[in-house]
Amino acid sequence: MNGIAGGLGGSSPPSRQSIAGSEGYGGVDNPPVSGGSRGVVPPDQHSVAVITLADVPPVELAGGSWSRVLVAEQTVGGNVSALGYSVFKPGTSTADLSHSVEELAYIVSGSGVIRLETGDVPVTAGQALYVPARLWHTVLNPGAEDLVMVFSFPSSGYPPTERRDPASTERRDPASTERRDPASTERRDPASTERREPAR
Repeated sequence: MNGIAGGLGGSSPPSRQSIAGSEGYGGVDNPPVSGGSRGVVPPDQHSVAVITLADVPPVELAGGSWSRVLVAEQTVGGNVSALGYSVFKPGTSTADLSHSVEELAYIVSGSGVIRLETGDVPVTAGQALYVPARLWHTVLNPGAEDLVMVFSFPSSGYPPTERRDPASTERRDPASTERRDPASTERRDPASTERREPAR
């Protein structure tokens, strides 16, 4: 589904708010808040990083779709998991993807299809997804409204990901991926700001 492994496309990291632990915090007193450092501040066990959609430039996808990795090494520093947000416009699809690690996703709104080599999996708002590592998958939005999802990886940013043309995702023998030409796949940093084939 989506994420990032290089720069996020901006010249400076997004601002970070820290909510420090203090006596009385628990909903009764307002906790002290600091932020606006515009720098990467390593998290510690007594602070919370707050990153908004506006803090991270979008990775532009085909058809007006976009994705942002909000929690990543570039925005938080010291994290071991990544969290992102994607919007797939009606009638769009991603490249066929295979991540080096598992992916978790939650469908916030809309509905769509996760196309696997063995068949299509319909998804809709309110559902959580588990995508095993190295499973080839494509996100399609054949509906009339945006398909919005939150995704996460157990890595500090978008994991190494292989991509291939979505036209090659027609149902086929899963063993056929073993015989594909390795030169036909590419590894690309989805955080780069260049226009490219859809990715999540």
